[in-house]
Amino acid sequence: FVEVNCAAIPSELIESELFGHERGAFTSAIKQRKGKFEQANGGTLFMDFYNSDDFSDKITVIYGHNMKNGSMFNGLLQYKNNEFFQSHPVICFDTVDEPGRYQVIAVFRYNTNNETFKYNKHSDMDEAEFAEYVANCKSRSLYDTGITAEYGDMLITLSTCEYTYTNGRFVVVAKKIVE
Repeated sequence: FVEVNCAAIPSELIESELFGHERGAFTSAIKQRKGKFEQANGGTLFMDFYNSDDFSDKITVIYGHNMKNGSMFNGLLQYKNNEFFQSHPVICFDTVDEPGRYQVIAVFRYNTNNETFKYNKHSDMDEAEFAEYVANCKSRSLYDTGITAEYGDMLITLSTCEYTYTNGRFVVVAKKIVE
């Protein structure tokens, strides 16, 4: 895991920081340096471009690769098993601003070729649209988690590759625990 706070990197250095540079590429480049993407080696997590970078949206969508070596979001696939969920009902997802704990409300496979429901919809929703979103997630869930969400709850949607369908996705939706 390689942590990157892009907001803390000066704009003139962002390309070098993310992609690396060769020795002599600029005045202070005294040796070759790998960028953060290459250091990550197995891919990176990324937030949907429609989301606010301060995690203030009602629904924040995070994508990650399901790597064959077990890295990145491969572990998410364990949520296919209800027994795994029973022993792991809470997901910890920390931001640079605060630690976050989320209760899983739904776990489902998603066929990108056949769906009308958009699990990665996260624009401003009114109360009825939010309730419909949660109902859609719950109706697709592989099992009943016993947890639901109400308007005003903050959700995190974790999405990775899943090969039941061509271009399929595996999705875990969880609501933030407010303490």
